[in-house]
Amino acid sequence: MRYAIVLLLFFLGFAVAYAPASLLRRYTNDVPGLDIVDPAGTLWSGSGTILTNGRPLGTANWRVRPLSLLKFHLTYDARLFNSEGSELEVTLDTGLERLNLNVTGSIDTVTLNRVLQNWQLSIAGELSVQHVKSSWRNRELDSLDGELDWAGGQVTFNDPNGTGQATLPALTAALSDDGEGGISALLVTADGQTPLVQGRLQRKGQLSINITKLMTRLVGTPWRGDEPDHAIVISLEETVFRPPDR
Repeated sequence: MRYAIVLLLFFLGFAVAYAPASLLRRYTNDVPGLDIVDPAGTLWSGSGTILTNGRPLGTANWRVRPLSLLKFHLTYDARLFNSEGSELEVTLDTGLERLNLNVTGSIDTVTLNRVLQNWQLSIAGELSVQHVKSSWRNRELDSLDGELDWAGGQVTFNDPNGTGQATLPALTAALSDDGEGGISALLVTADGQTPLVQGRLQRKGQLSINITKLMTRLVGTPWRGDEPDHAIVISLEETVFRPPDR
């Protein structure tokens, strides 16, 4: 009997020590649109390709913090990078019902424009990610706080008269949760407080964008009217994704 218990513990220890990296998908799949493909290594130390809404974002290397095991949850330190120059430092903390993410770093121009092309929009320069913290519970966003900074430069976009171009100053987007499982963003100039764009992505996939009069002037298509700069003069809505069936 004693030998049977020792043998069982040996096999359990072996199974835990060599748990495959693919098991990490159990946690990352809690974030809609996020996935890991071609995982290699183990649950504790490995690598894989990160996809966002089916598009490759880069390669991730991760390693678990050993002391987190004593608290009955896993905390990972990860690095996400690609050949275009993106580099993000990620802390991922997993619990029984909650997943916490803390992200900082930069996203290169090519990767960023790959995402923005869905809205016929492209910008020059990289995006700086300033300590974006989020918490997810049961595959739904519970809280979000952080900032995205862009140094400014040329922007290309579609307007009613065709393709438009403008040179914009440095911009900052403040991110937060909307209290209903969705994401809110407020875009302002880096040295100003007047809103340029207000965005909200609902948890059901509906995206709404409100554009102020000041933004229309910055892009060279000023709104004709006597409204103040902060007034919303253009509103857009579309469905950008559908939540998975449960």
